[in-house]
Amino acid sequence: MLPAEQNRASLSSDAVLHHFGERAETYAASCARAPWSWLRRRECDAVFHALGDVKERAVLDLGCGAGFYACQALVRGASAVTGIDKSPEMVRATPRLAGLHVQQGDAEALEVAGVFDRIVCAGLLEFAASPMLVLSGARQVVRDNGWMVVLIPRESWVARRYAGWHSRHGIQIKLFSSAFLGELARQTNWVVADIWSVWPMSHVVRLDPAL
Repeated sequence: MLPAEQNRASLSSDAVLHHFGERAETYAASCARAPWSWLRRRECDAVFHALGDVKERAVLDLGCGAGFYACQALVRGASAVTGIDKSPEMVRATPRLAGLHVQQGDAEALEVAGVFDRIVCAGLLEFAASPMLVLSGARQVVRDNGWMVVLIPRESWVARRYAGWHSRHGIQIKLFSSAFLGELARQTNWVVADIWSVWPMSHVVRLDPAL
């Protein structure tokens, strides 16, 4: 990465932390209101379809935010859920529930104990300075018979509007084509097992470890 690109990535990363830190206390309530609630329900259905049965499974939620997917995994019977988020405000906003451990951490420099049957990464990769580092770190902590599910914005006019909205806050997000995601997976020792589209702008992708 060139110095100018590194500087832009650093500024964007700082803006992401500031943006979500400011909204942490009200984030869950905001997402529960229309129109975001409508989209989140549909994305959630697709994510858990891709994750499969999580009952008695150990689940890792990368970029857990205020804990929506982590809590959903517990509701669906996961034996233990670990959530990681870079924002200390988001970590504090996450519900304290039996079976849920939440820690502040950077998914691009992942430090987490144990290995996991399922990994969910919903709404993180587009904000990451290096999605490759996120996928590489996750690959190190997934069981050989486990898999990872990512929720990402796909190339579309709606996603470009979404990216434009974030750019006004100093945040540069990434949009993912199938080719871009496939190359990321190949370089980080994953295999794209399946892709589901969620209208109007999302892809849910199952990644299996390349053995």
